[in-house]
Amino acid sequence: PEGVTVQIVGPVANEFQEAEAVAEEILQIREQHPDTPWKEFAVLYRTNIQSRLYEEALAEHDIPCQVVGDVHFYESRDVKVVLDYLRTTLDTSDSSIWAPLLNRPMRFLASSTVNELRSRGWEAVVQHPKCQPFVQTIEQLKAHPSPVEAIGWLLHTHPTVVRSQDEDEPIKWMDSLLDSAFRHKTVAQFIRHVDWLIERSKTPVQDAVQLSTIHRSKGLEYDTVFIGGLAEGILPYKKAVAGEALREETRLCYVAITRARENLFLMTASQYGGKPREMSRFVQILMP
Repeated sequence: PEGVTVQIVGPVANEFQEAEAVAEEILQIREQHPDTPWKEFAVLYRTNIQSRLYEEALAEHDIPCQVVGDVHFYESRDVKVVLDYLRTTLDTSDSSIWAPLLNRPMRFLASSTVNELRSRGWEAVVQHPKCQPFVQTIEQLKAHPSPVEAIGWLLHTHPTVVRSQDEDEPIKWMDSLLDSAFRHKTVAQFIRHVDWLIERSKTPVQDAVQLSTIHRSKGLEYDTVFIGGLAEGILPYKKAVAGEALREETRLCYVAITRARENLFLMTASQYGGKPREMSRFVQILMP
């Protein structure tokens, strides 16, 4: 866009370094221009799953941020089920956490039975014959102190706990969850970290860096915009590399580019999700 300074950052090694680079660039700009509000920075990406990386990197640098419009990664349907299994291994006192799990996977418990067990508490679950598989799952899950091992065991042993994933998705929520869990030694540490991020995201902040999918950014403008995940298969999307689908991806990238008033950073990495990626054709077009 006219009058906008465009910088290409990368390719860095992976998506973690990309998110770290975003945080460092924001801090550098704020150091040079301390009066710039946080809300004049935006990080835009193709899919909501990508939000976790940027949110965690910014939080670790104590940069206020908020995810615009979408369900928080850790509160999305399938991720929440997995996390609530882990929470139940730590504490069975909150029936609002374990009661929805009694039929995940399907154990054919009537809703009236679930409600009765919810009101009577965990001891009633332990004593109920139809709940034995669930209780055993929780006990077996406790035997895995590492969150990566625990999640891996749960999803391998009980794959129907969550919906099947689209294998064509370039970034899978399950991989993103495991990547996050990998950074913590114990389930308790991981859950504390997750709950801290969720609580942080729900605390009203007047001035915060905006994290948004490109779709949700339409009609908005910011002084400084970072476009994340500029790699083939992510932007443009894996299923949209020809014909009208590619034209739609091009329009989407154009929307992202035109959100910037002063600074535009194009972020790209050599690997996403542990898989090598080529730089997006959109970056190559914009390279000087």
